[in-house]
Amino acid sequence: MTKILSTTLCFGLLTLLSVMIFLESVHGWPYFIQDIELANKLEELNQLKEQLTEAKAAKKSYAIDGLSSPHSNKRACFWKYCV
Repeated sequence: MTKILSTTLCFGLLTLLSVMIFLESVHGWPYFIQDIELANKLEELNQLKEQLTEAKAAKKSYAIDGLSSPHSNKRACFWKYCV
C-alpha cells in the first residue's frame, strides 16, 4: 500500500512539475516575441524620423529658395502708389 501511495505521489509531483515548466515556457514566449516586435517598431520609428528630418530640411531649403527669388526687384503697385 505504501509503495502504491509513494508511486502515485511521485507521478503526481512529476506531473505537477512538468505542467509548471510548460506554463513557464508558454508564458515566457509572448514576452520574448513582444521584445522582438518592439525592436522592429523601434527600427521603423527611427526610419520614419529620418524621413521626417529629410522632408523638413527639403521644405526649409525650398522656402529659402523662394525668399531669394530672381523677381525681387519687382514692386507691388496699388492704385497709384507703388511699394
